[in-house]
Amino acid sequence: LLASLLPRFIRDPLYRLLSRYRKRLFGESAECRLWDDNWDTRFVDDAILGGKGASDDMDLFADPNAKEEEEREEEAEEEEEEEEEEAPAGSPILKEGDMARVVSSRPIVHTHVEGFEECGICTVGLVGRVKRVLKRQSFRKNVVVQFNVEKEGEIGDEKITFEAHFFPGQLRKE
Repeated sequence: LLASLLPRFIRDPLYRLLSRYRKRLFGESAECRLWDDNWDTRFVDDAILGGKGASDDMDLFADPNAKEEEEREEEAEEEEEEEEEEAPAGSPILKEGDMARVVSSRPIVHTHVEGFEECGICTVGLVGRVKRVLKRQSFRKNVVVQFNVEKEGEIGDEKITFEAHFFPGQLRKE
């Protein structure tokens, strides 16, 4: 609207100049902006401004992404299932260099391992060397274990080394 007040012979060269130096003026991003869960909260609902589509019982200022009570209960159940596994009382404390076996009542699958990105690798039962024990207050999964695994390939066996983080209760000293 404001640009329409300027005559074309001024507006067009100004636009070309701005478009030529837009990356220097406004910067450049290597990635596109991705949609996130809070996207809807960044916009004003039409019902607030125009009154269209709003019902009397609808809270115009409610978060459109607010979760229903059932969803909250489901999440609480999932969190209970995902609680960290504590080491049994009297278990020896793991230190750097110790050999440790992964033990768990549930599968522990890692998809960050090269060659296992699609299906992941289950570490339950594997034995590895403790590389680091991090501060418990900062990291819930504070024990870092390095594994050396042989993967059967078309050409031959291949040795893969990777590290993974664990709760202390998921490891037993060997």
